[in-house]
Amino acid sequence: CCITAYFLFMPLDFKRLGASVAAMTLFASNVLFWRQSGYFDAAADLKPLLHTWSLAVEEQFYFAFPIVLLFILRLRRNRWRTVIIMSFAVSFAWSVWQVAADPTAAFYLPLARAWELLLGSLLALSVVPAIERRSLNEAAGILGIGLIAWSVWHFSAVTPFPGIGALLPCAGAALIIHSGIRETTLVSRMLSARAPVFLGLIPYSLYLWHWPVIVFAKYLSSEELGGPKVAGLLLCAMLAAILSWRFVESPFRGINGVCKRGMLFAGAAASMLISMTVGAAIYLANGWPQRLPPDVVELAMAAFDGRAARPECHQKSPEEVRAGRVCEAGYLPADTPSFAILGDSFGMSMLPAIESAAYEARQKGVVLTRGGCYPLLDVRDHNQNTSACRDFVRASVDFISGQTSIQSVLIIGRWTSAAEGTRVGAQKLSNWFITDEESNRPSYEENKKVFVRALERTVLAFAGRKVFVVSSVPEQKVDVPRVASLNRYLHRDLDISLDRREFDERQKFVREVLQDMARRLHFDVLDVGRHLCAQDACPATRASVSLYSDDNHLSRAGAMEVRGLFASAFEAVISTAPPTRRSAQLR
Repeated sequence: CCITAYFLFMPLDFKRLGASVAAMTLFASNVLFWRQSGYFDAAADLKPLLHTWSLAVEEQFYFAFPIVLLFILRLRRNRWRTVIIMSFAVSFAWSVWQVAADPTAAFYLPLARAWELLLGSLLALSVVPAIERRSLNEAAGILGIGLIAWSVWHFSAVTPFPGIGALLPCAGAALIIHSGIRETTLVSRMLSARAPVFLGLIPYSLYLWHWPVIVFAKYLSSEELGGPKVAGLLLCAMLAAILSWRFVESPFRGINGVCKRGMLFAGAAASMLISMTVGAAIYLANGWPQRLPPDVVELAMAAFDGRAARPECHQKSPEEVRAGRVCEAGYLPADTPSFAILGDSFGMSMLPAIESAAYEARQKGVVLTRGGCYPLLDVRDHNQNTSACRDFVRASVDFISGQTSIQSVLIIGRWTSAAEGTRVGAQKLSNWFITDEESNRPSYEENKKVFVRALERTVLAFAGRKVFVVSSVPEQKVDVPRVASLNRYLHRDLDISLDRREFDERQKFVREVLQDMARRLHFDVLDVGRHLCAQDACPATRASVSLYSDDNHLSRAGAMEVRGLFASAFEAVISTAPPTRRSAQLR
């Protein structure tokens, strides 16, 4: 994977791979991917080692479980069966609860997955008595196959998992095993045939190979892979798995392996050390951009702008905001802040342009942004399983209201997702529902109503101040730095700009709402799209520079393209401010 990525991956993607190589070596990739599963993280299907999360969970279980057993045997030698049953129950209950509270942690972390492995322990302990009647064994085996098949065909990206969802395929596997303990059943005869047995010999090698093959093919094509392509790639992965099993895995296994145990462990330790070193070097070198042509690097490095422009200012907690520990931006020598930025990650991505315009206007402001949190008052985001976003926005509004020197407020958000309940682009998301006190139940139609009510609440909270609502950032179809740099690197002509008609259709409802509300509540709308888009398309790059850090957040260069919008906003505020206030700002 490292060798392939060296020649193919752009710097940020190569850097992320380096981190996953190091974590995988320590059997901690599940923790890394859990920690990486934030708002700005790369799509899961572009991580070649993502599949190693499950190997990490297994290794953590295999390390901890024997220690726990030894501890139990020392204390209560005759109670270990009871303890395992209780551990299974506690882990399963925790999994069910955590799927609702924090589904990402439930998916990646071992405590919520241990019950799946402990189910095998329960089978080994014969906790459930063997089935005596042949007909019941046959039925159990068929039911087990049915539960697995149902899970394969009916589970989707929105199925809550693990928890109850994982119970079906795990119970299916357990039934198949349990039904074949006493006698040969129809299912066990099917699974004993030559082809299934051969597949049973290579599953580890196949598991290791299948995901990188798909990821690198998708990365190279920069588009979704159809069924026939995926099938062809899986055949390639199977061929690689057979060769790997025959010439790498098998020779080293068992008593008759090609080397003695001491030499095997020494070689494994050396391999781990090399893997750790290579992964850390890739990560610390920021993905080794020097390996690529300079013009490719120029486009690709915009991806690093996806991190917050001022990371110390982004993702403040509600408690920090209430305590007044917020960042200042713009012309810092000014006595007091005269403007505030209230936004989500779209607000942070535009900070370079706002800071530049504010500095020229001699105005200082405060930055209140939090990724994934719509800057809308009293809204519950059903993608967020905590009230942190709602509390952050409330704390921010209260903080701004308490600063009498603040005359203007810039409200910047991903309004189309709030109103439509979807995310478009390289990473798609549906059912992104929001509700408020007046909502009955989440739905796409309710999102529109909540958006209108919440935006009006938020604007009215700043009565007496000049309010600017920043809107209509074009959401591109692809990850721009990645695909644009690959286009140049591979000398291919793939049009990645967003069609103007698609953009206008996506923005239609939000624009109508903002136009009507601005007229009623007397605020200004700063339409980013009208400045970035041409008549036929909304370009993703300009003058060999990426305007985006991913598929929808503006890069530093993209933000500076709309700097004039913010400069005119500050001029409007200065021209309408009282003379004493204006002279203080310009001092």
